[in-house]
Amino acid sequence: MKDKLEILKKAYTHLYGIGMVASKTDFSEKLEVNYTNLTSAFSGNDRYLTKNLFKKINEQFVGIFNLDWLTTGEGEMLKNSTFVPDYNTESEIKISIPYEFVQSIFEERKQHNDKEMELIRQNGELIDMLKKYH
Repeated sequence: MKDKLEILKKAYTHLYGIGMVASKTDFSEKLEVNYTNLTSAFSGNDRYLTKNLFKKINEQFVGIFNLDWLTTGEGEMLKNSTFVPDYNTESEIKISIPYEFVQSIFEERKQHNDKEMELIRQNGELIDMLKKYH
């Protein structure tokens, strides 16, 4: 079995990356576990890295993680590349998108905006030059 702490950290990082949890405090609240106990688990304390903790992760975040991976570390981490949670209060489909991909889209957009601002500046200079000669 892979290290339980490694599995916990990867699961949390994925949930944080896709916006399912906002912080470890939020994670503990959604799992309905004591925050201190959860931080002990994140510190590697085997007493808190229990099957029950991983069972709660699987139950709370239905359809995201492969149960075999959560319990043994074997196989693929994600159940599917897309998932539809059964939260009864939501009717929308949630799509799992890697955090790195989203970050790259934001970076591309920023570069595009920077180029656009440079073109606007250059157009302003050209207009000023034309006004001088007309």
